[in-house]
Amino acid sequence: MALQTFKGGVWIPQIEHYVHRTGDFLIDAAGEKFAVIFKVPKTGTISKIGFMTGAVANSQTLRVGLQTVDPATGDASGTAYGGMTVGTQAAPAADTWYTVTLGTGASATVGDYVAAVIEFDATVGSVYFRVTNNTNDIFPYCGLYTTVWTKSVRVPLLGIEYSDGSYEFNNCLAYNTNVGAYTINTGTTPDEVGNYFSFPSPVTVSGVWVAVDLDGDGDIILYDNADTVLATTSLDKEMRGSTVRGNQYYSFASVTLTKDTIYRLVIKPTTTTSLSIYYSGFPTVAAMDTFPYGQLMYQTTRTDAGAWTEDTTQRVMIAPLIIAFSDGVGGSGGGMPILRGSVVGG
Repeated sequence: MALQTFKGGVWIPQIEHYVHRTGDFLIDAAGEKFAVIFKVPKTGTISKIGFMTGAVANSQTLRVGLQTVDPATGDASGTAYGGMTVGTQAAPAADTWYTVTLGTGASATVGDYVAAVIEFDATVGSVYFRVTNNTNDIFPYCGLYTTVWTKSVRVPLLGIEYSDGSYEFNNCLAYNTNVGAYTINTGTTPDEVGNYFSFPSPVTVSGVWVAVDLDGDGDIILYDNADTVLATTSLDKEMRGSTVRGNQYYSFASVTLTKDTIYRLVIKPTTTTSLSIYYSGFPTVAAMDTFPYGQLMYQTTRTDAGAWTEDTTQRVMIAPLIIAFSDGVGGSGGGMPILRGSVVGG
């Protein structure tokens, strides 16, 4: 077995752009509908649909279902998909995630185009639906029906749960129930925040991306499970192109990580001036599988170099740059790891 390097590297998991927004998709008149068009990620029975409301001016019962997609237009067809019958959500509140159980689950086949459609059940109300800020991805996509269907490139917030309770990565459908931030400095609890992870193959790492508002200086630190520092890089608040939140990218001396071994990649402030690091939250541990790398990477925090605490339903927006994988030759260490989700070139 040998580690083989390649130019550029890949981020595992990929860089997140899943900041929630509202104000784009409002249904408030008879016949209006909100839809998310995607491909079925796994064959099985889809039993539940998750979504998030935005502002709610008039709360009325919503009807939620799956429809086939008209291949001539790319819009929801109005025909039930996979034998499903709709579920309902009474009294939707503002800025709330809901997981609606279908009346009858949909018999789904991987690769099928399908539309999740939300509309009022009987009485018309006024409800916005949350999506993300990202406009660089054009599939999956959203649709809004007022008098005709209109498409949007906003990445949808949607959860697809199967009858066995599982979720599947679905190529940029976001099911993070919240996006928040830890504002930390040398005197806060916690004062180190990052992710706990392992890889199913030996890899070499040489950098990091992090979503941070760097008002104060800090360090990025890679620890092993014994809290030995394997790599570090310093962050200077003056060295940034904007004084607001953004993704930042740093290199450090390359380190080879052992397969199936726990590591932590964290940010640690070095002054009393706070910085903010961002995270995504999920409704359940299983729902982590809707994001790249699934349940193999999740939040870790500690205070004053004390004991670490993990949260398996949150992931901090920080990840390593992988520049070498095992080739699986000459040993039993395994080849390229099989990773849930996808990666983006560095």
